[in-house]
Order: sequence, then C-alpha cells, then structure tokens
Amino acid sequence: MKNFLLIAVLTAFSAGAQVNHMVNWHFGVSTSQTFITVEQGDTVTWTLTDAMPHTVTSNGGVETFDSGLISGVGNTYSHTFETLGVTPYVCSFHASMEGQVTVTPSMGIENVKNTAFRIYPNPAKDVLNISSPALIDRVTIIDMSGKIVFDAAGKSSEVRLYVENYPSGSYIVKVQSGGKNQTETIIKN
Repeated sequence: MKNFLLIAVLTAFSAGAQVNHMVNWHFGVSTSQTFITVEQGDTVTWTLTDAMPHTVTSNGGVETFDSGLISGVGNTYSHTFETLGVTPYVCSFHASMEGQVTVTPSMGIENVKNTAFRIYPNPAKDVLNISSPALIDRVTIIDMSGKIVFDAAGKSSEVRLYVENYPSGSYIVKVQSGGKNQTETIIKN
C-alpha cells in the first residue's frame, strides 16, 4: 500500500511539472516562433490569432497529429509530445505556415516552487515564461489599447509564450492559477 501511494504521489507531482508551450498560429507567423524545442511530456498549444481557417498537421517526423479544421480567433489545438526526435508540421491550407517541434529528454523535477507564480523575463524579447505552484488555468495578454492579443487555457504549471513578433511596448499579462488571479505589466523589447 505504501509503495502504491508513493507511486501515485510521484506520478501526480511529475505530471504537473510539464511545460505548456503556447504558439500564436496565424497566417504569416514567423518560423522563429514555430520551430521550438520541448522536453518529453511537454504540451504545445497552438492558438488561432487570425480569422482564417487553419490546421496543425504533422508533416513526417516521429509523431503524428492533425488538429482538423480550426477556425475562429482564440480557438486552440494542443498536442503532448512523448517521442524523442523531430516532428515538422504545417497548416494544410497555407503551406507557408510551418514549424518544427524537437523533443529532448526530460531533465526531471527542477525545483519545487513554494512562491506565488512568476512572469519572467521582464522585459521580454522572444519568450515570456510563466510558472506557478498550481496549474495555470488561463493566460491573457492585453495591449495598452485594451485589445486582447492572446487568450488561452494553460493546463500546466509552466507556460512558455513565444512573443518575438509582438510589437515593442507594454502589455498587461493576466494569469489565473489555483483560484488566484495575478496581473502584471510586462515590457516587450
């Protein structure tokens, strides 16, 4: 019984330690945002940020996935990567929308975080990281004009947002996690 309890606790703890990589998926997206490296067990969530219909479809490689038709700003498709190696992907409607996910071995549990969630680095250039001791329920980014530029469910305790193509300036990041809300202003260089 003790061994079963220990295995259950370790499984639950390691499942929450994975990262959710969030990619803005739109016509004209830069490959610097779509060619990413993740650890085994991480999830990638593609969020539509334009009004065109798209797909997220593997194009060879070590894993196979297909979102089917996604349409409507804010709709998402997620895939958890379990197989080590490289998987290219593309939008079936727009061949110029392409990317690649490289899966590396998981480095294990880094540090147990007992503090409130963190949003870093600030200022951000390419990637904005959000970490929390609890699962992150939702992340929303709002520009200074009040326009929501990103809004998606997190579903993990760490989220990585690729913000390279965001215009330079200040943004408000709202994070919902563990029944708590945090709002922080970040600067995008």
